[in-house]
Amino acid sequence: MRDPVQRFDALSGLVTMEKFIDMMALEALMVHWDSYAQNRNNYRIYYHPNDQRCTFIPHGMDLIMVPDRINYLLMPKVVGEVALAIVDTPKGDKRYGEQILSFAARFFTPDKLLARIDAIDKRVRTFQIHDSESGTQFWAKQQEAANELRRLAKVRCQLIEEQLKRPPVSGN
Repeated sequence: MRDPVQRFDALSGLVTMEKFIDMMALEALMVHWDSYAQNRNNYRIYYHPNDQRCTFIPHGMDLIMVPDRINYLLMPKVVGEVALAIVDTPKGDKRYGEQILSFAARFFTPDKLLARIDAIDKRVRTFQIHDSESGTQFWAKQQEAANELRRLAKVRCQLIEEQLKRPPVSGN
């Protein structure tokens, strides 16, 4: 569909638009570069029989906030067909940008993100058992990974803050 308004409206009838835009915004903030929007990968689709729309569900988020990609743009290049069809409309691009700003303010500050990582780490540690050398090594590696995630989260929050001070740059 060539007309962007008609395309956005038609896609809204096929996809749970708010959830899709939320997914894209969070993936951009978390540097989930191997996602549907950025790489046509790591997603599932659920078809809602009642309203006959689809919801994209991200998965395979093992490569978020990796050191060599931590400085990605807030609005990275989009290659997934549905994602591209959405951000290629004024309404979709505007909503995508607004969600990135909203989520950045709500969740991607060092205090908030580190508090969440700490809460998850604490929950994971409730299962900690040191009954063997391999168990002790496992938990040491787990702690090392949690600390690295904390470090990367701080870096990502700083980069997000810096990018928000500049005019928006889209990868498309």
